[in-house]
Amino acid sequence: MIDRSIRIRDIARRAGVSPATVSRVLNKTGNVSAWTTAAVLKEVEQAGIVLPAPQSDGGEKREAFPTVIIAVPDNNNNPFYSEIIAGISDSVQSKGYVPMVYTSHLRLYNYKKLLEYAAFIRAVGIISLYRIDDAVSDEISKSIPFVQCCSQPESPSIPYVCVNDKAAAKVAAQHLIQMGCDRLAVFAHSGVSKITANRVAGFMEAADEAKIQVPPNWLLRIPHINYKAAYSAAKQLFNRDRIPNGIFAITDVAAIAVLNAAQDSHIRVPNDVMIVGFDNLEMSEITRPSLTTINQPRYEIGFAAGEMMYDCVTNPDTKPNNIVFNCELIVRGSTSAK
Repeated sequence: MIDRSIRIRDIARRAGVSPATVSRVLNKTGNVSAWTTAAVLKEVEQAGIVLPAPQSDGGEKREAFPTVIIAVPDNNNNPFYSEIIAGISDSVQSKGYVPMVYTSHLRLYNYKKLLEYAAFIRAVGIISLYRIDDAVSDEISKSIPFVQCCSQPESPSIPYVCVNDKAAAKVAAQHLIQMGCDRLAVFAHSGVSKITANRVAGFMEAADEAKIQVPPNWLLRIPHINYKAAYSAAKQLFNRDRIPNGIFAITDVAAIAVLNAAQDSHIRVPNDVMIVGFDNLEMSEITRPSLTTINQPRYEIGFAAGEMMYDCVTNPDTKPNNIVFNCELIVRGSTSAK
């Protein structure tokens, strides 16, 4: 009894509600809003509490919870996701659904927990904001409508919304070349990622067409392409006798780390080195100099994913058309004329 009380208090605190509200959700009594119900059930699932499965049509039926779309980012602290989630939310709310963010990196060993949770809250579909293994996405799509957002899956049966990463990265490299850069480097992720592969391929294609050779040690593959790792790699690069005069980073966070590392190494941006990022996060506008970057229409991507999910739910026998957005180069101070 004491343990249950502690758990309920913990769940209430994390969900931002009262213990009484948690009890009403668990006992399916009282009038609790769809949003609050979803928040409580999320905390219940993360606390490891096993909820009873919904009764079949032949048994006693429990009251159905409101339908919920579940977005699944791999790192909810990543600022990249905010506008995408906003777009999804606006779309699905206009259809009468409640959006909810589920933070877990899906693997073969844990995806069933998500499906059990989705079944309990009567979710209508799942939108993944990062590419998951094809075996996992195929298994999920057998149980519930599934949309891949932000990347292109290998499986032809999975509908997706993404950007043309290769073409966008090629534009970034061409801009550096047009600005006079002939010693090019790229900061990328070391993991197996189609997004990374496409962006590196686009960058290298532009370099090849301009007959510019990118030294192997200037193709920097970082295990965790976050600010700290990118900054450390950039500092090492700028300590060498010969440094690039044009750098493309496959994310804005990495590009900002490179920019700061250059300035901390007394290397002038853009006079000594020009830098281009990818994403057009809000922070790219407030760096000094401001960051030239590739703009992903993140809100539109999210909204399109929400609309695609609605099509999947309302027309289950018809696979929706995949959507690939073009990107736009935003020129700012990090590549201004010398």
